[in-house]
Amino acid sequence: MFCRPQVTAIACWKTSRPARKYAASAGFDDHTQDKFFSGGGGGAPSAFWNDTGSDNNVGIKQVLDAGGISLFGMTYYPDPDRENNLQGYKNWINYALKNYDNFTVFILSTSRR
Repeated sequence: MFCRPQVTAIACWKTSRPARKYAASAGFDDHTQDKFFSGGGGGAPSAFWNDTGSDNNVGIKQVLDAGGISLFGMTYYPDPDRENNLQGYKNWINYALKNYDNFTVFILSTSRR
């Protein structure tokens, strides 16, 4: 999830319509966000990274390359292959660092109850 300009995490991880509402009430009238989704392990940062050429991989890179991102969020996925899981986060953060020297990263964990 990518947000322009930076707002609170709550505004970014909500679906698009509520996020605009929360952002506007916080004074961010020009807030936009881009959201990329795939269910289960397919939505893990490592899966998006490793699936080169996919709409999600290409789309995320296009958003990061376009500039203007102040908040970059990824969901937590409990991959049993811990090293692969961590590498996905590292890859995306390092990719973003090529274009940005000042942005915030958050990782969102949701309950599976």
